[in-house]
Amino acid sequence: PAIRLMPSRWVWRISASIALIAFISYFGWKHTRSFEVSPKIISESSAIGSVNKILLSDGSIVWLKNKSTLTYPENFGKDTRNVTLQGEALFEVAKDANHPFIIQCGDLTTKVLGTSFNIRQTDDENVEVVVLTGQVSLHSASKVQEEKKPVFIVPNEKAVYNNATVQVATMEAPQEETIAVMKGTDYDMHFEDTRMDEIVSRIAGKFNVKVSMENEKLGNCVVTADFTDQSLTKTLDILSKVLSVEFEVEGDSVTLSGKGCE
Repeated sequence: PAIRLMPSRWVWRISASIALIAFISYFGWKHTRSFEVSPKIISESSAIGSVNKILLSDGSIVWLKNKSTLTYPENFGKDTRNVTLQGEALFEVAKDANHPFIIQCGDLTTKVLGTSFNIRQTDDENVEVVVLTGQVSLHSASKVQEEKKPVFIVPNEKAVYNNATVQVATMEAPQEETIAVMKGTDYDMHFEDTRMDEIVSRIAGKFNVKVSMENEKLGNCVVTADFTDQSLTKTLDILSKVLSVEFEVEGDSVTLSGKGCE
């Protein structure tokens, strides 16, 4: 039998149609994929003389101070936790060795795994960092410092990044300055012979949770403990060991149960 060849114009039209469908499919897939992985970016500011508490998706707490702005994703990505600061803030970073927490403040990049520290950007764009716990790595984004190694500072140390000279100097942090950076925050959670009802109120306020005690007598118990720079779960874990109580967390509700005190 004779073989009929398809006219070239039909071959061209079919090929063009297939190519168009493939292009539209790829564009739609890529657009959907980009939409899925692009996190919502949030920017929050604090008024003059005020301190705003910001709870991040990883459990970190940021105390945003005095006319400052923090820009951060609603949910962090798979590799790092990146935020941008303009002004001053006290950070309580949730511990996560696999996901570094990175703060960009001016030309200074601060990198940690889980620690607490205060960052303040001055009017002349210098940046001061005071470490309260853990270790902090500092590096300038300036090309002058590209080949230099990061500067590390530890508790009770202070670093000052000079924007003009592009240098980072380290020194001992005066005790009064360390105390001053905590002002207006609930960072200090050290309790000496304190009633449980007061401690529960402080925990609820710091972590934005509702804490209920199944036994009213739990509120009478007196506790000495330090929950400073601890996550909610760790705070409750320490409390359960100190007071022999059990806790249950469901969403933003915490329930404590135990014998209590007379």
